[in-house]
Amino acid sequence: MKQKYINVLLIPMMALSLFSCQNTKSNGDVVILYTNDVHCAVDDNLGYATLSAYLKDTKATNPNTTLVDVGDFIQGNIMGSISKGSYIIDLMNAVGYDYVTYGNHEFAYGMDQLVTLTDELNAQALSRNFTYTGEGESPFSDEVLPYSIKDYGSCKVGFVGITTPFTISNSIPTNFMDNDGNFIYSFKGETKETFYSVIQDNIDACRKADADYVILMGHLGNNDASSPFSSVDVIKNTTGADVFLDAHAHSTINSEYYENLDGKNVILSSTGTELNAIGRLNISQSGTISTSLITKYPKKDQVIVDKISGIKQEYEEKINTVIGTSDVNLTRYNENGVRIVRNCETNIGDFTADAYRSISHADIGFCNGGGIRADIAQGDITYGDAIAVNPFGNQLSEVKASGMEIADALEFSYRLTQEEASNGTSVGENGGFFQVSGLKCDIDVSVPSSVTLDENNMFSGITGERREKIFRFFRMIRLMLPLIQTKPILSPPLTIL
Repeated sequence: MKQKYINVLLIPMMALSLFSCQNTKSNGDVVILYTNDVHCAVDDNLGYATLSAYLKDTKATNPNTTLVDVGDFIQGNIMGSISKGSYIIDLMNAVGYDYVTYGNHEFAYGMDQLVTLTDELNAQALSRNFTYTGEGESPFSDEVLPYSIKDYGSCKVGFVGITTPFTISNSIPTNFMDNDGNFIYSFKGETKETFYSVIQDNIDACRKADADYVILMGHLGNNDASSPFSSVDVIKNTTGADVFLDAHAHSTINSEYYENLDGKNVILSSTGTELNAIGRLNISQSGTISTSLITKYPKKDQVIVDKISGIKQEYEEKINTVIGTSDVNLTRYNENGVRIVRNCETNIGDFTADAYRSISHADIGFCNGGGIRADIAQGDITYGDAIAVNPFGNQLSEVKASGMEIADALEFSYRLTQEEASNGTSVGENGGFFQVSGLKCDIDVSVPSSVTLDENNMFSGITGERREKIFRFFRMIRLMLPLIQTKPILSPPLTIL
């Protein structure tokens, strides 16, 4: 059964001075192992088997060890999609997680499934700003806490969970609505001041409950696209936290230091994605805090190895079924290996949008570049390949739209688009960048975006010049790329935004 923790009453107060564990009766250093943005990479890179072995070995020498995840763990590849996250929860329970924070992709399979998965998860879910605003009791009232205090001997550590307010627009908006289309879930992102205040209240509550240290587990990101709700924004606008474990942007950060509102340094760390690294946070008995990233470890837990193998055998035959062939590599990257599917046209984006348009018999097909999560190599295409490209549990939607609505959708989609940077990286990426079929348009990146957003970061209007220029409509409906020959054995999950 899931361990439950007492939720201390939130009382706004001034941040208390920092206590250390020095001269306390805690048994050794406190060790917090952390992961983020695993995205179902259960046996890629380090994998869960290595994580489990490292956790066991660490606990053997230091019983004050806790394992946490900072979000985006149940979605990302076939194992998550085909089981709607349940296989991943089974593995996380076997590894032995203590706390998790909801990432935006935890909501990919709908609220009912998330409630079920959270109930099955042995770890305690934390998300301070995830709020139910509908009638009656929240479906998550017994499942999610804003924070928790863990006692390591006489040294106490507070863990506060934070989920990005951009979740509603980064996930499937209808999952957060009732049957009448009204939003019944919020992430306290109405204003940045409201967001910072909610987090500050919980830091203060942890201090009021005699927490010697406060760790923020935030699925926020540290890049420009995360502003004003980024991890760095939170650090600079709050006081009383010691460490921020970040996620969402897939950044690899060993240790960075940012000053909080009081001018005190807060450590920021993040492990990247797909278990490229295991994070380790140490709090020594003298009160010294440090973070590091473990990128190599020679051991694997055979129990986890066997469990993963058994799960894969359950769906192996289905995912190996050949559904088509391609004469070329279909990719999200340019010739220099830079990911461009979120800010440029790509052949795999064209093909996916063509497929949506063909199967729906529509005039135009849209697919969001952020939903395309894998490449397809030249040769046979399997059902597993299709799932890997589109791992989300979305449904194909067909809608009637006016020309102005189409133009507005494109303008909203391309509002962040910029040219590829000279250092070989993409700038202005947007998961909602439309790959299209049935129309052509240019994006004038010299024109500043004039799109306005509402409190849920959804489109509300255009106030100035448009960046996108639609110059030709195609009505060659139901045509696929000539490079692809498909046969309808199994259909991949499809999505349109």
